[in-house]
Amino acid sequence: MGRLVVRGKYIWDGASKFLARGVSYGPFTPNSRGERYPEPERTATDFALMRELGANLVRTYVPPPTWMFELAAKNELRMMVGMPWPFHMAF
Repeated sequence: MGRLVVRGKYIWDGASKFLARGVSYGPFTPNSRGERYPEPERTATDFALMRELGANLVRTYVPPPTWMFELAAKNELRMMVGMPWPFHMAF
């Protein structure tokens, strides 16, 4: 997977427009490692099913562990990672 690039009002993946077809994932009850996601084996199954159904993007709301990025890449899924910050503060 190459890097996505913004040109004009579109996002491009090489010479093709990138049309995001995403799925929200988590947060969940902590797994055996204390991570807010399912065990890696379950996540691998979930990601394979997402890809099979046509998703190309996974949206998370808490930073995922490193192994999750590797599973996403293996399944050709991009990650849109949410970073926690105090939402109530104004800029």
